[in-house]
Amino acid sequence: MYRIATETIQQISNALTFFDRQERRGESQYWRTRPRIYTVLRIIGCMHLMDFFVGEGFTDIDLPFSHFNFPGFLEDESIRANFLKYQKCVLTDAQEIEKGNHHVSLEDSGNQHFHSIATIGQGGFGSVGQVRSKLSQKFFARKRVPRGRPSERNLEVQRFLIKEIKFLRGFDHRHVVRILGSYTDKDCIAFLMQPIADHDLYSFLVESRPSQGQFMSMRNYFGCLAGAVDYLHTRKIRHRDLISKNILIKGDRIFITDFGIAYDWSKTNATTQHRDVPFSKEYTSPEVIKGTPRNTASDMWSLGVVFLELVTVLLGSTIAQFKSHMDYRSSRQSSGRSLPSIEPYAYANLLAVNDWMEILQ
Repeated sequence: MYRIATETIQQISNALTFFDRQERRGESQYWRTRPRIYTVLRIIGCMHLMDFFVGEGFTDIDLPFSHFNFPGFLEDESIRANFLKYQKCVLTDAQEIEKGNHHVSLEDSGNQHFHSIATIGQGGFGSVGQVRSKLSQKFFARKRVPRGRPSERNLEVQRFLIKEIKFLRGFDHRHVVRILGSYTDKDCIAFLMQPIADHDLYSFLVESRPSQGQFMSMRNYFGCLAGAVDYLHTRKIRHRDLISKNILIKGDRIFITDFGIAYDWSKTNATTQHRDVPFSKEYTSPEVIKGTPRNTASDMWSLGVVFLELVTVLLGSTIAQFKSHMDYRSSRQSSGRSLPSIEPYAYANLLAVNDWMEILQ
């Protein structure tokens, strides 16, 4: 079956840009981000379905579909069969992945092109592993989420990863992880990034005994992280999940990662009141807990808690001791009172935080 060249797909996207403007479509309704879906529907004579794909939030990153994860709104078996047959015309060769110029849709499994070396991390939003490319023999960290059936939860997790890919493609900062390529196959959506970390910051602070050289590097982390967060805010991006587990260490350098729930306010307002965003109580700010409007200051609060963890270790104490102090002070302040118990986190007990800083001195 004839495969349409990437250059031709780009020309189709350019043409769709004109029609997007003519129809005054909003960003989430752009056809230009769906030139491959458009092309397949054009081939099989089902252009009336384009608005259904757009309305359900599907873009070209979701290609290829399979019988297992095909959008539920399309129940006509003959149309489904034709779409699955002709989508092969718009899929991409695996060699394109590492060029990093665009997202790649593979007909075969991405695992056929990478050797899996080790698992780095596993979470609710996917897994990260170290892989080696069979094409270039280069090593990468690969983050991926399984596609599964099109349930609400599966689609939400996939959207988080797609948003992260979009953000990373727009970043260029020495203390933000770098994306090297991304792809979708029938089983997962994935992207390749560097560096392959030695540790995340939390594991390093909890489990390691820093050497003198590492102590010197840790003193530099404050400026590195502040500069990276300032870079994001200058680009009107709030991270919204700045925790030490989302900060990576490679050698003597440090990197911010995990932008799945980041927020772009370039076309809206810096102040929001989203209530459905995941957060970690240990790092979150009072306004997030209260559900009141928040802005970049919420990121700065989270960064401040990370800095407090760094200071704790630099001044000879441990994260376990800090947490034990917060638990003790919070339970002591709550005892004998009819008020609700005080949670052992910075947002709820600044007195305990101030006491801890005095102890460190």
